[in-house]
Amino acid sequence: MAKNTGIGLDIGTSSVKMVELMRNGTKIKVNSFGSMPLTPGSLNGGVVTNIQGVASVIKSLYQSTKITQKNAVVAIAGQTVIVRHIKMPQMSKDELANAIKWEAERYIPFAIDEVNMDFAIIEEDYEQKEIEVMLVCAHNDIIYSHIHTLEEATVQPVAMDIQPFALMRTLGMEKKNVPGSIAILDIGAGTSDLTIIKDGIPRFTRIIPIAGSNMTNNVRNQLNISELEAENYKIRYGDALYNFDSNPEDNAYKTNYALQTSLKELVLELRRSFDYYRLQQRNEEIKQLIIAGGGSKLKNLVSFFNNELEISVNQVADCSELECPEKLASEFYQLFPVLTVAVGLALREVVDA
Repeated sequence: MAKNTGIGLDIGTSSVKMVELMRNGTKIKVNSFGSMPLTPGSLNGGVVTNIQGVASVIKSLYQSTKITQKNAVVAIAGQTVIVRHIKMPQMSKDELANAIKWEAERYIPFAIDEVNMDFAIIEEDYEQKEIEVMLVCAHNDIIYSHIHTLEEATVQPVAMDIQPFALMRTLGMEKKNVPGSIAILDIGAGTSDLTIIKDGIPRFTRIIPIAGSNMTNNVRNQLNISELEAENYKIRYGDALYNFDSNPEDNAYKTNYALQTSLKELVLELRRSFDYYRLQQRNEEIKQLIIAGGGSKLKNLVSFFNNELEISVNQVADCSELECPEKLASEFYQLFPVLTVAVGLALREVVDA
């Protein structure tokens, strides 16, 4: 049953984001939100390595947003968060709960006692007497590092979700009345997380190690400057459709020359992922790509992807289910591409399943 208040807490590679949503009847209102940067290296592969430092940022974020409720839905992500689709014979749910543990060993590169698992039946073929099961698992290192961090911050996790599912919820993509195959690319600091959804079901997930930090490092190496300067140059000069007819000695030229390396690599990985998906889904075409995350704010990135991939590309827009007070609206919608996961986490609590 939906609750009156939901807190979404997204602990990313470079920052922590938080959103509080409040439900009043059928209306859902943005009550508060915020984002604070993390010290570089606070997370490694999704594992919180600086527990006290991240907990301190969470406490500060609670103070700045004036959010008082300490029950939050938290996201986890990283290379050891795995989603797999498995075909199995038809059986009861009790039988499946036992069988999935043995079946999972064939699909995950870890010992069963090193992970936490959950599963859901997503399709039943009565003619073939088969079921399709979506298996989700995460390595214990990721889960326990988050739990210890939240304990240090005096936050009680009511649920742990994975980032792609939270993003789907924000976009309304978990509803099966959304037809066709739609790709979502969440461009964060450490990784770009690709999810392809067909008829409301995530059919393909992949973590691509080309994202904001990779772009910043390329700029830093190209101009031989500090990481902070490189990040500022990326924000100031970055343009995915930069005109290289200008002076090669300009900082803008050098910055965008470096950025193009990352962008071309990212496009190549997207093409490979889309080709693999088409093979798996019998030539199913992807009709749209939606981009989110801090990296999606790079100037002209939508047009760049549109030209390179030749499909419809859009940046994530504001969530139509939400009402936002006028005094918060401008900042909220400007920050929305960064807050999409936190919004999806909060929605889990205030929207009826």
